[in-house]
Amino acid sequence: MMRGRYDEAQRQLEAAQALAHDRLEQGRTLGHLGELAFKRGQTVQANAYLEQGLKLLGRYVPPGALATGASAAWEILTQAAHTVAPRLWLARKSLAQGEEDLLAVNLYSRLAYGYWYQRGRAAVLWAHLRDMNLAERYPPTPELAQAYSAHSPALTTLPWFQRAYAYAEKSLALRQQLGDVWGQGQSLHFYGLALYASSRFKDCIEKCREAVRLLERTGDPWEVNNATFQIAMSLYRLGRLKEAAAVSQKLHAAALALGDRYSLRLGLEAWAKSTGGRIPAALLETELAAPTATDPQSFAGVLQAEGLRLLRENEPARAARCWSAPSAWWRTRTCARSTWPPSPRGSPPRAGAWRSRPAP
Repeated sequence: MMRGRYDEAQRQLEAAQALAHDRLEQGRTLGHLGELAFKRGQTVQANAYLEQGLKLLGRYVPPGALATGASAAWEILTQAAHTVAPRLWLARKSLAQGEEDLLAVNLYSRLAYGYWYQRGRAAVLWAHLRDMNLAERYPPTPELAQAYSAHSPALTTLPWFQRAYAYAEKSLALRQQLGDVWGQGQSLHFYGLALYASSRFKDCIEKCREAVRLLERTGDPWEVNNATFQIAMSLYRLGRLKEAAAVSQKLHAAALALGDRYSLRLGLEAWAKSTGGRIPAALLETELAAPTATDPQSFAGVLQAEGLRLLRENEPARAARCWSAPSAWWRTRTCARSTWPPSPRGSPPRAGAWRSRPAP
């Protein structure tokens, strides 16, 4: 899986699941299956694997919106207690008895990723804070470092950027102490994402380029692709359009070779934005025909790309329909990463605007 050989990884993990003889082994394998499904853009299946793993461990998964909201509120209060009185609540349990809890931390962490694209903010908040609150009961671990890393982009949705930077730095420092090179790359990627969300585009490029360097060394093409997307979009925001287009096209090619449909869609979005819609229609047709193939957010990016292509072809009415499509996919975007900036009052820009002014 870490080398991007997803089909083979699927076969091996399914075989391992059939052979697993206790709850911990089954839960761990379900976690890997969930991570693999997520990396292939199969977020619904990923969430199902991870929820199954948690239930197998006897962990609670809130079944509906009301229970999810109440559970999220409880985790917020717990995190507030951890923040106000760290000596009382942090690192209070021994690692000797923590194997099952730390496995649950991993499952909650991956579930927060899947919920980000499918279930909305309350579910993300519950899964993410449940993961972090549980990890903070123990001394520093790789699981805690991952929780702190994930906390950084979560905070950008508030937005609380200074705290986002602080947690990215805490995660990076912890992973440096643990000698976790892959983890350092992952923390730098999420640090870059927080910088992007706060419009610090040059700093984002610096962090994400270092993240890509480390991740390419240790092997994780999915994480590499996502960090590359942040670079492409930061270049675009800075008006360095030729560079952004080159990075976007490289991302699209890498995702296509990997079978990473999510990153492929990100590449299409960045490509269209950086070129003002100069993108082959055939590349978008397959994705437009399969809106539910991966997740709502990346499909919204494909709609944006198609709108820009149509605008460039002097078809503003069709472009406007793409941008204002009354679909669940467009309305349920919850991530703080890029959105194409509309003109005042949400109307699309006039035809030819891309050729008369720099990128916003």
